[in-house]
Amino acid sequence: MTAPDLWVATSKWERTYPGASAGLLALRNVTNPKSHPALDDARQRLESDLRARYAGMSRAEIRATGHFPANDTYYKRFGQNYHVLMQLDSIVNKGKAIPRRAALVEASFMAELDHGILTASHDLNLLSLPITLDVAGSNQDYVLYNGSTQICKPDDMLMQDGNGILTSIISGPAEYARITPDTNAVVYCVYAPAGISGADVRDHLETIERTVRLFAPNAESIGLLTITAPAAPAVSDAP
Repeated sequence: MTAPDLWVATSKWERTYPGASAGLLALRNVTNPKSHPALDDARQRLESDLRARYAGMSRAEIRATGHFPANDTYYKRFGQNYHVLMQLDSIVNKGKAIPRRAALVEASFMAELDHGILTASHDLNLLSLPITLDVAGSNQDYVLYNGSTQICKPDDMLMQDGNGILTSIISGPAEYARITPDTNAVVYCVYAPAGISGADVRDHLETIERTVRLFAPNAESIGLLTITAPAAPAVSDAP
């Protein structure tokens, strides 16, 4: 399967978000158990690592590190707070454990906490490819996990397939093509506002793939793709 078969980005996305990156990882022949001993061990190691990495730091101090500033700036543009930061703070400073989820979803959530990069997961077999990376217009809506209809925030980054919107940054994933216990092919979609490089996105997706292989060692990679929008031209001060 070639890159255009899986994923395309619109020129509108490139113009609206110069310097932004995004990525996609597609895997088939996977399983989605409720739990797995190797995944449990990895989750516990990550909890310990996060608490050591951010020991003594407040949420505000964590916000200034790594990839959080880029995401925080993006969310503030829409009057929102970056929820991954709040989830990390609850683990580091409030002693909460990383929530257990179905394995395919937990793999991406663990990487989100580790790298601070937002990720959505979908059942690849339910999609009408390619996935298109775009920017929301006015009055676009879709059905969320909880069954409610959500109107997209204008200019929010989103991804959609031939049947409709899969996810947007601010509103989150759609009910459509959600991961289930029977999912055996998965696609992970990553958003990265300007300030997070394509190399960072690739590293994040490779982390997810390694984690998936802990419980699905026979997983087959269909594609790992990244894209970075051209940076905005420099503005000259010369007369």
